Amino acid sequence: MTAANFNACLAAVLNEEKPSDDPPCRLGVTQDAWQTWVGVNRVVTAADILALTVADVTPLYRVFWRGCGADYLPDGVDLATFDWCINSGVRDGNKGLQKALGVSVDGLVGPETLNAATNGDHAAVIGKVSELRADLYRGQGYWLDRIGHIHAAAHDMIAG
Repeated sequence: MTAANFNACLAAVLNEEKPSDDPPCRLGVTQDAWQTWVGVNRVVTAADILALTVADVTPLYRVFWRGCGADYLPDGVDLATFDWCINSGVRDGNKGLQKALGVSVDGLVGPETLNAATNGDHAAVIGKVSELRADLYRGQGYWLDRIGHIHAAAHDMIAG
């Protein structure tokens, strides 16, 4: 459990993000999301999205990381939760973690969630998070592949 996992988790997530032209998306960031991030004083173009670098998007992803309490989650559980929060929004990703842990579901990672995550079987939590995500994406090959890759990477983090 450490903030030091951020870079490894971000690398795992970005490895799963595929660029697209419609809608413009690079490094997992869409034109609409980037527009929200940079604010209304600047119009974001498709060219802006194509020019994004990891350094550009890292501060945005740190917001997701902090929103899911990942600094305080066990190794591997942080990655599984972080990826879900990125794809579904922080609140929904947190609710998924809470469902996996069998704690009160409110979408906010607080003491009850952190205690259950820390004291639980980390491999089992990662498995349950992956299972719940897969249930949302049945029949969508890309997403199921991504969940499988993140699941494997999260288990690798437990193993060291």
